[in-house]
Amino acid sequence: MNAARIMGAEWRRFAAHPVYRWIVLALGLLLLASAIWTGHGVRGYRAEVTALQAQWSVSYEKAVTAAAKHPAANRAEGAKAALVAHALGRGELAPTRLPATGALVLGLQQYQILPTAVRGTVESRYTDGRVTGPLTNPWLSRTGLPGFPAIIVLLVPLAALALTAGVVQEDREQGIWRLVCAQCNVGLGRVFAMALALRWAVVFGVAALCSACAFALDAGAAWVLFAQWLFALGVFTAFWVLAGGALSLLPISSGAALIGALGLWLTLTFAVPAALAWKAERETPMPSRLAAIVELRAVQQDAEEREAELLRAWYARHPGDQPGMGMAPSQPTWPVTFMPRFDELERRMRPLMREFERARVAQSVHAEKDAWLSPPLALMLLADRLAGIDAQRHARYMEAVDQFEDRWRGFFMPRIMAYRGATAIDLADLPVFEQREAAQIDQVAPQKAMPWQLLLSCAVVAILAILGRSALVRP
Repeated sequence: MNAARIMGAEWRRFAAHPVYRWIVLALGLLLLASAIWTGHGVRGYRAEVTALQAQWSVSYEKAVTAAAKHPAANRAEGAKAALVAHALGRGELAPTRLPATGALVLGLQQYQILPTAVRGTVESRYTDGRVTGPLTNPWLSRTGLPGFPAIIVLLVPLAALALTAGVVQEDREQGIWRLVCAQCNVGLGRVFAMALALRWAVVFGVAALCSACAFALDAGAAWVLFAQWLFALGVFTAFWVLAGGALSLLPISSGAALIGALGLWLTLTFAVPAALAWKAERETPMPSRLAAIVELRAVQQDAEEREAELLRAWYARHPGDQPGMGMAPSQPTWPVTFMPRFDELERRMRPLMREFERARVAQSVHAEKDAWLSPPLALMLLADRLAGIDAQRHARYMEAVDQFEDRWRGFFMPRIMAYRGATAIDLADLPVFEQREAAQIDQVAPQKAMPWQLLLSCAVVAILAILGRSALVRP
């Protein structure tokens, strides 16, 4: 009996099983619904990015049109020019955005939760609590429907285990296993391997088709990244099929095998990732947010008390930006008096705030090293990397935002402090995020998104299944 005939016989047995048909149907419907939902969400996200870019162009044109043609020439014009320049510097002309990759469907929820559209300002992002977008419920925004990769991680293992765990025990309990052994002339191991291969092909095929649907709904999808996702998904599915096959070889009932499969799913999906997160937190603890708030308030208080000193020090460091004769009022007023305070706040608070990003990156590195212990965690980390929302890339984005904001502040601050304002000619040289900093987000060659953790996990469980194949001859 050749492999094709064995596979054909197994397919007929599989298709005739009513429970198996319902499992595959439920898996397909749920994954397809999640894929369509995510695909439409990605379309909306990309449309929003395009709309914001168009809005920026309109705002920029309005600013150029309304800008003065010449620098301020007297005290009244200077005071007004400083106010206008400050309004432009803290307005809508400094948007930044983390560029989405061609696998946005694998990380849409993270793009919506993490800060991926930070607006630069001449003031301070650390103390500006204004909500620039629509009001939302923070809790609901973080606990909404899980993303497409999360649905894959939750449902594919359950389907694979339900189709494989207890396969041998079920035949034994029905009393047909002796007949299978008597009629088999090619070795029970080969028949068992074909049964597992068929179940892998069914589960992987359903997940792959739904993934293709999600990617097809994204106009900016990159099919190279889709191929990498399919490879990882195939290895992930193989792990759970092999795990279910190994459980079916144990000398226990089919009900006990299914309970063991459920316990394995709960352990690898929830318990092990929680343990790895706890370990990463212990090795690289996150800075105290309460301590950061206390430090922020202390820096604000100190800068406010030293306002006059900081103003004199700034002019001393920038003698070329001293107000011209007859331009400055007798007593400096807002916003000139506040700008050195914001500069001081940025200088002292930025290193502290960057510690949070460094800790998050370090914790992610620790989690990636041990991710082979939890295939669901490994697949989620891979999905984030393919989507471009992994901790390392996001940290580079935040560094790029800081560098852009330095350029932004360097453009507007001298024009505010000198009471000369920003003319239409000056706005032609307005810093734009995409011109320089966006390129550095991916300047570090990204690690190849090869699911070696998944391969290692799959190899371990395959060895266990091979070692236990002798249980097949037990009647």
